[in-house]
Amino acid sequence: MYEENGVDEYWIVDPMRKRITVFTLTATGYDSGVSYARGAIRSRLLPGLTIPLAELFRSPFPDRRG
Repeated sequence: MYEENGVDEYWIVDPMRKRITVFTLTATGYDSGVSYARGAIRSRLLPGLTIPLAELFRSPFPDRRG
């Protein structure tokens, strides 16, 4: 469906495993995907977009353990 509609890149976010997989459309279909579990993601389509995974998966609630 994404390919039929010309979606050049899509991301699958797995918050439980704190991982993002990025799929990019090529001449023969989507690539096998690149998974990120640490560091930062840089979009091939939006060169200025960098997302640090530590910030993305940071808990919105402070740790209240003693």
